[in-house]
Amino acid sequence: MSRIFDALKQAELASQSRSRLAETRKKSALTVFVLHATDPVDYREPEARANEGSSRRGTSHYLIWFFLGVLLISAAVFFLRHSARALGDNRRAIANTAAEKAPGIIPPVSTVEQPTVALPAALSSNLPGFVLQVAAMKHEENADALSGTLHQKNFPVFVFKRGAGPFYLVAVGVYGDADSALRVKDELEKQGFKPILRRWLPE
Repeated sequence: MSRIFDALKQAELASQSRSRLAETRKKSALTVFVLHATDPVDYREPEARANEGSSRRGTSHYLIWFFLGVLLISAAVFFLRHSARALGDNRRAIANTAAEKAPGIIPPVSTVEQPTVALPAALSSNLPGFVLQVAAMKHEENADALSGTLHQKNFPVFVFKRGAGPFYLVAVGVYGDADSALRVKDELEKQGFKPILRRWLPE
């Protein structure tokens, strides 16, 4: 009798352990399912995914070729402008050389500076009028050098010294009226000088 009782007890324990094992398996399967369900899943066909990848690569290739084309066009434009400028300079140089060789022909580009306003004629320094004092210098040789520069620019310049003063004065003139002197003053200022308009009275 005790053997039957032991056999029943063992059968009951076995059935309980089987049910626990089945329940444990069920829970682990649910956990695995939940874990996999939260992962991002791409439900598209492999062909669609492959097409998307190739389209992205194609777009990047188009952008690279576009930028290369822009760079090449910019370089070509720069080169053409530089070549045209150099060609124009060469033509001007050839024209100047030919004009210099031919007698009596003035080159098209002249380096001689022409005054924009005709300078009025100066009066004698023995008559009263107006002068433009350009400089006052202690050394006579400096005053003479400046006078020579102004004479080369066709200004009626002279150097003088008044009384016992220590300075040699460089002046342009003499002009009979202030308007004429002011016109020459503008020309001197264009040449970089700062003349002062003064009334001239001969000694």
